[in-house]
Amino acid sequence: MADYKVNDAVVNIAQSVRDAGQAVTESTVAAYERNVGFAQSTLENGVEVLKSHAESARSLLREQAERAQDKQPLDAQAVLNTAIAAQERNMHYAQTTFENGVELWKNHVRTTRSLMDRRRAITATTGVVPPNRP
Repeated sequence: MADYKVNDAVVNIAQSVRDAGQAVTESTVAAYERNVGFAQSTLENGVEVLKSHAESARSLLREQAERAQDKQPLDAQAVLNTAIAAQERNMHYAQTTFENGVELWKNHVRTTRSLMDRRRAITATTGVVPPNRP
């Protein structure tokens, strides 16, 4: 009878440690996927901003070249408007990147808290403290 209790306790501890390891693995994979998604969206959005800048610059140069051919003065307001629009796109890109980064870190914090809660639960039910791993 005592052997069964000891065996059950060992099985419970082993199951808890296995579950904790599985949770850490799943959390690590999820964090990696979030990081990759963040990096990918940041890069893609940055490329789109640069494409937009290039198109605006081409359009502005084309318009100013046409004005020069017609012996019209350069349109300083158009140049200023293009520069302002480019700066607005830059600010939007920076803001979006920052907001996405904040959300990424919030997800990491939630996941870490969940893992810590799980570790506490294992310790409370089994009396065994799972090892810390770097």
